[in-house]
Amino acid sequence: MSTLKQKTFHGIGWSFLESFAGSGITFLIGIILARLLSPDIFGIIGMVTIVFALSKEFIDSGFSIGLIRKLNCSTEEYNTVFYFNLIISLFFYIILFCFSPFIADFFKEPLLINIIRVLGFTIVINAISIVQRVIFTREINFKLQTKVSLISSITSGILAIILAMNGYGVWSLVIQIVAKELVNSSLLWFFSKWRPCLVFSIDVIKDLLPFSSKMLGTGLITTLTNNFYYLLIGRYFPPAMLGYYTRSEQFNAIVINNITGNIERVFFPVLSSLQKDEINLKFNFRRAFKTSFFITLFALLVLIAVAKPLILLLIGVKWEQSVIYLQLLCISSIFYPINVMNLNVLKIKGRSDLILKLQIIKILLLIPVFYVGIFHGITYMLIVRICTTLIATYLNAHYTNLLINYSIKEQIIDIWPYFKIEAFIFIVMFAILQLQLHYFILITIQLFVGLLMFFVFFERKKLNEYTEVKELLVGLLKRRFN
Repeated sequence: MSTLKQKTFHGIGWSFLESFAGSGITFLIGIILARLLSPDIFGIIGMVTIVFALSKEFIDSGFSIGLIRKLNCSTEEYNTVFYFNLIISLFFYIILFCFSPFIADFFKEPLLINIIRVLGFTIVINAISIVQRVIFTREINFKLQTKVSLISSITSGILAIILAMNGYGVWSLVIQIVAKELVNSSLLWFFSKWRPCLVFSIDVIKDLLPFSSKMLGTGLITTLTNNFYYLLIGRYFPPAMLGYYTRSEQFNAIVINNITGNIERVFFPVLSSLQKDEINLKFNFRRAFKTSFFITLFALLVLIAVAKPLILLLIGVKWEQSVIYLQLLCISSIFYPINVMNLNVLKIKGRSDLILKLQIIKILLLIPVFYVGIFHGITYMLIVRICTTLIATYLNAHYTNLLINYSIKEQIIDIWPYFKIEAFIFIVMFAILQLQLHYFILITIQLFVGLLMFFVFFERKKLNEYTEVKELLVGLLKRRFN
C-alpha cells in the first residue's frame, strides 16, 4: 500500500471512529434528553441554530480552509489567523448580546434573550482553538481529535442529563452546548504543541483574502440554505413543530456527518496535496466519490426503512410527527455526498468564485421552498426541497466535469452498481414494515435482513470501494483487539 493511501485510510479510520463513537454517545444522550424534555424545548434551541451557524462562518472567514489547502504554512500565518479570528469572534459576541432582544421578538420567544447571551460564549471558545484544529487536520491526525471529542461529549452529556432530571428544562441543553465546546477547546489546547506568539501580518490576510473572502460568502450562503428551515419553521410554526423537525434533522445528521463529513474531512487535505497532479487527482477523487456515495446511500436507505419503529421505540409516541420529516430529509440527503464531493473539486482548484456563484443560485432555489412551507406546511416543503436538491446536484457536477474531466455521465456510471443493489435491499426492508410485530422485533428483523443481504451481495460482486472499506474496518478491529 502506498504511503499516501495508507495515511488516507488511517485518517479515515480514526475520523470515522471519532464521529461514530462521539455520535453514538451524543445519540444515547439525545434519546435520554428527548424522553426527559418536551418537543417545544428542543424547538426553542432550534430557533437560534441559524444565528450561531452564521456567526461561526464569519469567525472562520474561510481562513481555515485556506490554510488546510496550502502546501506549507508558516508560524506567521497561524498567528495572524488566530488573532484575526479572536477579534472577529469578540466583535460578533457583542453584536449578538446587543441584538438578542430583537432576535427574541422575531421568533416571539422572550427566553431567547438570555439563551443567546449565554450560547454566544461558544463563538469565542471556538475561535480560540481554530488553529489547533487546522494543524491536526493538515496532519490528518484524527486519533487525537477522537479522544477530545469523546471526552467533551461524555462530560457535557452527563451534565445535561443531571440538569434535565432536576427540572432545568431548556437550560440543560444550553449548558450542554457550552460545556461541550469549552471542554473540546481546552483539550485541543492541552494536546497541541502550538502556542500563539505576538506576530501579526496584514500581508497574510491579503494573501488569504482572495480565496477566503469568496469562501466566506459561500459559507454564509451555504449556512443560510442549510439552516433556512429552522428559521422558517421557528418563525411561522409553534415551537413543538420545530422540535419535531430538529429531532429528525439530528437523526439524519448522524449519517451525513459521520460518513460523508468524515470522508470529506480526510480526503480534502489529501486531494489538496495532489492539486497539481491531474491524473492522480481524478483517480483519487473517484475513489472518494464512490466510497462516500455507497456508504451514505446504504445508511440513509436503512434509516428511511426503520424510521418509524426507531423513533417510536427510542423516544416515544410524542415524537411520531418526526417520522415523515426524517424520511423526507433522508431522501434529500442521498444527493449530499455527490454535492459535497463535487464542491471539493472547486475548493481544491481554488475556484472559490465558482463556489460562490453556485451558492447564490441555491439561494434562489429557496424561494419555492419558502412559498410552499408557509402556505402548504412542512411536509410539502421538504418534498420541494428534494426537487431543488436535484437541481443543485446537476450544477455542482457540471463544474467538476470542466475542471477534472469527470462528467455527470461518468459519475452516474460509477455509482450505479451500488445504487441498484442497495435500492433492492431497501425495498425488502421497507416491505417488512407490513408485519404486525412489536417495534423492537420489527427493527431487529429489518436490520438483520438488510445487513445479511448487504454482505451477501457485495461479497459476491467484490466491488473495489466495498473491498477497501472492509479491509479498513477489519484492520482497525485487529489493531484494536491486539
